[in-house]
Amino acid sequence: MPSILRLCPHFVVEVCSHPRELRPLKDKMLQWVANGIELGWLMVPQEQCVFIYSPGSEPEIVDGDFVVGDGPAEEFFIFLDDVWRLDVYKRFY
Repeated sequence: MPSILRLCPHFVVEVCSHPRELRPLKDKMLQWVANGIELGWLMVPQEQCVFIYSPGSEPEIVDGDFVVGDGPAEEFFIFLDDVWRLDVYKRFY
């Protein structure tokens, strides 16, 4: 019987494009954590916040000016005002 190769990235970023997608995306982030990611960001433009997921801890909510990576994304950061200003997500609802 052939074996299945299971791959999981170290760092995942999801963007919620519509408020009704938030619950399924939160569930998806928990699945990523259960399958081995070290860091996950769920960006929610409608609420201008980022949920940060990592193994062994509850999701942290960041609603400041920027978000800074940890672990596999240690030197990675995003200025959130630039993301929220794009307004691209508003086209979907």
